[in-house]
Amino acid sequence: MDTVKMQIQNENLKITPKLLGMRSEMLTTPFKPVGFDTVHIGNNVYYIIEGDLLISASELQKRLAKTRHAQKNFAQPQHLLTEKAIIKFDLPTNDTVKWRKFPITYCIDRASFSSVANGYNRVKTSVQQAVIDWENVCGVKFVYHSELDGRPGLILGKDIDFIISYKAITSDNYVSTSFFPEDPQNLRMLLVYAAYWNTPYNPVGVFRHELGHVLGFRHEESINSPDIPSYCRQTPTPGQTSIGIRYDNVSVMHYYCGGNGTLELNFSDNDKLAFAMIYPKY
Repeated sequence: MDTVKMQIQNENLKITPKLLGMRSEMLTTPFKPVGFDTVHIGNNVYYIIEGDLLISASELQKRLAKTRHAQKNFAQPQHLLTEKAIIKFDLPTNDTVKWRKFPITYCIDRASFSSVANGYNRVKTSVQQAVIDWENVCGVKFVYHSELDGRPGLILGKDIDFIISYKAITSDNYVSTSFFPEDPQNLRMLLVYAAYWNTPYNPVGVFRHELGHVLGFRHEESINSPDIPSYCRQTPTPGQTSIGIRYDNVSVMHYYCGGNGTLELNFSDNDKLAFAMIYPKY
């Protein structure tokens, strides 16, 4: 998630508009993307897009190629109280791409936070509250395995569903990054960066937003709407679909940008209706 300072001052153009404005010559082989910050995980390099998502070089190349064919016409917004969410739709299964197995288990890499005074406890408290908030809104269940917080060598997808970890990177523009349900198991990490400690965003709200990605929900700014300032718009994920109204400018999945979104990153009324439809309570 980008810091609000970047968003307000339009400095986030370092990331999204560069993605939108990539020239076709850059899509030739070998692929050498520029203008993107990177995160190293093991021996692999991942690129940060949309402020809080990691993708591989091959996926970035595909995304840039599809950007050239993005829709140019924006539908008129409907300001109605109805279910609203943006989530990917899988045609082969005729269903949304979402988490299928509950509870979702997680732990926190305590050692990774050792360089930050009280960082581990601050993140733990915020994540636990964000989990409670999600469980109150819809039919999801998370289980925190604190006994694994100090155990090295955990296998993602086997020992635990995902790990929350602190990652030092050269850029100070990022608060956190997350993943989607369909991402490879080795990417099932919710990473926290240095900007988290002084972000204007609510510390719990950051994790409400990132857990939304874990559950499959996309950024609200990626929907086609003339109400979204051009410098806030993001490229739609191939296959994504919008449930309910066309644009919810106070969604938990909306950055604070262009006068839309909130620093609290709370659930909007439309969020609550949509999330409960995708993950109903039984």
